[in-house]
Order: sequence, then structure tokens, then C-alpha cells
Amino acid sequence: MGNGTDMATDTQPTDRNSGQQSIVSPMTSLRALPASTIRAAIHSPHDPGATLKRVNAVLSLFYDPDFDAETKAMTREEFVRALASFPDWSVQRAFDRWCRDHTRRPSPAEICILANRELQPLSDELASRARAEEAAKVSELTPEQMARRREFAHRVMTE
Repeated sequence: MGNGTDMATDTQPTDRNSGQQSIVSPMTSLRALPASTIRAAIHSPHDPGATLKRVNAVLSLFYDPDFDAETKAMTREEFVRALASFPDWSVQRAFDRWCRDHTRRPSPAEICILANRELQPLSDELASRARAEEAAKVSELTPEQMARRREFAHRVMTE
């Protein structure tokens, strides 16, 4: 995953509790996937219920300040609101990464940063393909340009 292009389709659940299917997985190269599959992964749906379950699970792993129930509920809702623009698979992976790498409670912003990092290789792959397509269009010669080149080559060869 070092080059940011190691993902592919699979059927592994993204959420242990919801059983939702993953669109991307760290199994194969993004380059092998059609752009439509990559776009589908980026724009896959967000399930606030699944996010709330994951927030509850992750926050229970860390120190829980003595807040009243209303404040705790508002804290969890802040996570759900902050993560609403991310697909479920990137949110789940962000929480996975946080639990693996940190020893304190996350903030919504920190999980958003990690969720965005999960999306970045897909966005980079689409941008790379777009640049390559644009370069191919620029490098294609028109029939008139080809005729001029043939004419020039013929003159050079006959002189």
C-alpha cells in the first residue's frame, strides 16, 4: 500500500456489525479496476447508524470522562455529523487505524483526517488517469500533421 494503489474489489464486510459489503480492499492494484468502480467506492453511501455504532464501540475503549448522558450523546452525534460525507468503508478503516495506532480517545476531526487518507489513493488514481488521458489527447496528431511529417520525411530521404 506504499504507493497508494493497492486496492481492489472484494466481498469482505467493512463493518463487523452491519455486514455491509466492501467496494475496495487492500488486495490488488487500483490500476486493475475500472474508473467506474473507483468512483463508486468514493461515492458509496454513508450509514449514520453504522457510524454511531462504531463511535460507541471505539469511544468505549478509551477513558470516558464523567459527562452527563446528554453531553455524551451530543459528543457521539458530532462524530456522526463530521463523518457524514465519507463512505462507510473509509470511516470503518479510519476507526481501525485509530484503534491500532493510538492510546487515547479520538476527536471527530482526527477520524475525518484518517477517513480522508483512506480515500486519497482512489482520488489520486482517478486524477492520474485523467492526466494520462489528457496527455494522450495532446500527443495525438491530426491527419494534417501526419501528412506534413510524411512530406518532410520524404524530402529528407530523397535529398
